Amino acid sequence: MINVIPGEKKEIVLSIRTAVIDPEQDMPNGEDILAMMKRIVDGENVGDDEINDLLGEEEPTEMELSTEAVAEISKNGCIEISYFENEDDDMLKTLSKIIFSQSDPDLVVMTKEGAMRAILSFEEGKTHICTYDTPFMPIKVYVTASRVDNRLLTDGYLKLCYVLILNDTPPQHFTVEVKVKEAASDPLKEIFS
Repeated sequence: MINVIPGEKKEIVLSIRTAVIDPEQDMPNGEDILAMMKRIVDGENVGDDEINDLLGEEEPTEMELSTEAVAEISKNGCIEISYFENEDDDMLKTLSKIIFSQSDPDLVVMTKEGAMRAILSFEEGKTHICTYDTPFMPIKVYVTASRVDNRLLTDGYLKLCYVLILNDTPPQHFTVEVKVKEAASDPLKEIFS
């Protein structure tokens, strides 16, 4: 649960888990399948990993981030949760924000400012046309959310399930789970602030 008072910046800890399903898995050809079947018939021990690799049944790529963040109410009355990604790399350092209105928590906006700039909107059952501003040119992005479960204020939890399409690339399926807890108080920080 996040209890934010207007004018206050509350220090919190974010845990973000992102799963991406790769749409560009190679489809197996008939010769490869027949060769594997022959190996199995001949009694060769073929492992599940090898079969899954051939059939393209890989697990989603998962990334996890645990970081300090700040929650506050913006001037327009929205909740803003700000955090840095790639903080140790000046070239890739990115200020990211999760933004939503207290009166309409089912519309979630994520912004990124740094090497690339992006504003992505998530609203269940709707497609939003967004933009990634790269150093070379802006890229149009289509974001279609199948699920927006925003309980950040009540339970400290947000889940986004969405499909992202960049230009003419195959769609990528994402699941993002965000968990929030209040940062532990630091007695030394309180003394010196």
